[in-house]
Amino acid sequence: MNTGERGGGSAARPTEAQLWHVRLGHIGASRMPSVARAVDGVPVVNAAADEHVVCAGCAMGKLSTSAFPHRSGSTVETTGVFDLVHSDVMGPMQCSSKGGARFIVTFIDDFSRFVHVLLLSAKYQVFQSFVTYNNLVENQTGARGKCLRSDNGKEFVNKRVRAFCGEQGILQQTSAPYSPHQNGLAKRMNRTIVESARSTLYYMELELEWWGEAVNAAVYTINRVPNTARPHVSHLRFSSASDRISRTFEYSAHVDSFM
Repeated sequence: MNTGERGGGSAARPTEAQLWHVRLGHIGASRMPSVARAVDGVPVVNAAADEHVVCAGCAMGKLSTSAFPHRSGSTVETTGVFDLVHSDVMGPMQCSSKGGARFIVTFIDDFSRFVHVLLLSAKYQVFQSFVTYNNLVENQTGARGKCLRSDNGKEFVNKRVRAFCGEQGILQQTSAPYSPHQNGLAKRMNRTIVESARSTLYYMELELEWWGEAVNAAVYTINRVPNTARPHVSHLRFSSASDRISRTFEYSAHVDSFM
């Protein structure tokens, strides 16, 4: 997670819209109305009034990068949780996290868009991470995995992963070499997670070693706001649970418990 020069938040007292922009992982102002309608605990705020205000965290954390096309290779129409899982690894990061991680691996359920993220110290841990994820989802939802889509990196294409998928009846799909767009959903999600985490670190003026906590906070929030491709909140489609987003607060409160 290369962050360049350090940034920080404004000394002025933030408006309610700016405060919720930060609480929701630095999401765009255009998404705020849909979040307020769909998520219990989020007030209707006048984000348009702050359009002229530049968020220091977003300015530094969301530097321009090449986008992955939204259509990615072969597509499947999923009808239930665990029909198709998209996965990707990102790293090594610029520095180790507080827990010693250098990589992240994400598993995204296609139907719900619910995201699981795990922090890894090395890529060889991807296999055990997938086993852990598979067991968790199966036990929590009763659904069995049907398909895993990833790139053709060695952390996914190896004897252990193939054997496990064979035993579990999971179809394994991999993108063609040098064709990252074929795993576009996972690539875009990883970029969204890292941009949100990086924006939080800049805004709160935190040391880079806290990136692991920032990533976990970003995923927690992503799962609780409406996804542009899916009208319902991810974790509600995934678990039929209920939650109030008002439990989410500025990242400085999370950090205080570690210091």
